Amino acid sequence: MRKIVVVMLTLILGLSLTGCFGSKEKEFEGTGLKVTLDSSFSKIDVISFQLALQSKDHLFMENREAKSSLPGISNLDEYYNVLLSNTNGSGQNEEKDEDGNIKFIYGYYTASNDGQNFGYMLVVFEGEDHYYVVNFAGFEKDLEKNKTKFLKWAKTIVVE
Repeated sequence: MRKIVVVMLTLILGLSLTGCFGSKEKEFEGTGLKVTLDSSFSKIDVISFQLALQSKDHLFMENREAKSSLPGISNLDEYYNVLLSNTNGSGQNEEKDEDGNIKFIYGYYTASNDGQNFGYMLVVFEGEDHYYVVNFAGFEKDLEKNKTKFLKWAKTIVVE
């Protein structure tokens, strides 16, 4: 009987500790882009995105556009503002590297799809020949608590 109790307690403790540490990090690669999320994400096929990933509570969607195909857009700020104008979002935040150069620009917006309300983080990056647009998404009710997580994930992104 004592052995059974010890085994049960060990199992319960082991399972509870596993839950405390969460999912392990996992790197995903798109066309010219790498991102580190957690292992709960898996690839999905979405025709309008070059890389789309989903977990139980979050989505990641990435697309890139050749700079040469965007006449009138000459920098990352202009690209961000064109994209943001297609949402109900506002505001602009910049993440800079240690030299003060802009690493990426981001902001937040909400949208509805099929009766569901979602909260998004729009992030744009500039590569040598392309601009990259990334959307992190979750349920709108969770947007405030997701902002820290989305920003952490955005900081892991590396482009061409």
